[in-house]
Amino acid sequence: MGWRHPLLTPVAQRSILLVDDEAELVRTLTLLFERDGWRVWQAADGGSGVEMYERVRPDIVVTDARMPGLSGMQALHILKQRDPDASVIVLSAAPDVQTAVEAMQLGAETFLAKPVDLDELREVTTRAAESADLRRRNRQVTIH
Repeated sequence: MGWRHPLLTPVAQRSILLVDDEAELVRTLTLLFERDGWRVWQAADGGSGVEMYERVRPDIVVTDARMPGLSGMQALHILKQRDPDASVIVLSAAPDVQTAVEAMQLGAETFLAKPVDLDELREVTTRAAESADLRRRNRQVTIH
């Protein structure tokens, strides 16, 4: 097969899992990401989020830090144990330095305060997806 211009090469659809107990926020973010061409999955709590992640392996997870049941922080910990390459962005309505530091220590891509700036979230998720793509490519190169 001949050389193809990178801008003309089809890009695989990116995927995102939204984990939050705030249904209205999940609806808003779903519309935003679907409009941008992402495949979107949803979960209302950390436990469901971990289960969904295992089934669909999305490129990015956006989770609320605090939810009833399994929190987003606990879900982050589980996801990173099971898949160190998981790209997780943590949101919090009650942001504090300790929670932000803990999220980053657990391996979150970033930590954003709610109400989240949609343009900032869009930028952060795009960057995180690009980083995840690079990690996958590097892993494939080292395997072959």
